[in-house]
Amino acid sequence: MAPVGDVLAVVAVALGATMQRATGLGFALVAAPFLVVILGPFSGVTLANLLSAVINLIVLCATARALRRRLAVQMIAGVILALPLGVWVVRELPGPVLLVGIGLITAGSVAWVAVGQSMPFLRHRGGAMASGFASGFFNITAGTGGPPLAVYA
Repeated sequence: MAPVGDVLAVVAVALGATMQRATGLGFALVAAPFLVVILGPFSGVTLANLLSAVINLIVLCATARALRRRLAVQMIAGVILALPLGVWVVRELPGPVLLVGIGLITAGSVAWVAVGQSMPFLRHRGGAMASGFASGFFNITAGTGGPPLAVYA
C-alpha cells in the first residue's frame, strides 16, 4: 500500500491538472502548496515546476499557431532575468522561512488574481517583461508563476 503522502501528492497533481485544463492556468496554484507540504519546499517546488513545464509544452504544441511571438519573447526575457534572484532566494533562505514565503506568495497571488483589478502600468513599455519577471520569480520560489501572467492578460 502506498504511503499517505504519495497518495496526497498524486491527488494534488490530478486536481492541479484538472484546474489547468479547465481554466488555462492553476496547476501550480493547486498542486504546489500540497507538494511543498508533502515533499518540502525545495523538492515540492521543483516537482511542481517540472510537471508544469511538461503541461506547458503540451499546451504550446497544441496552440503554437496562436502564439504572439513578440510578447512571448518579452515575457521570457523577464523570466530569464528573474531566475538568478529566485535561485538565490531559494538557496539562502532556511526551509521554515521559505515555507512561510511560499505560503505568502501563493496567498498573495490568489488574492491578486481574485481582485481582478487591472494594472495600467503593465500596458506600457516593459509591462510584458515585468509580468514575466514576476512570473519567473514566483515560479522559482513558490512554483506559482501563473498569477502575474493572468493579471497581465
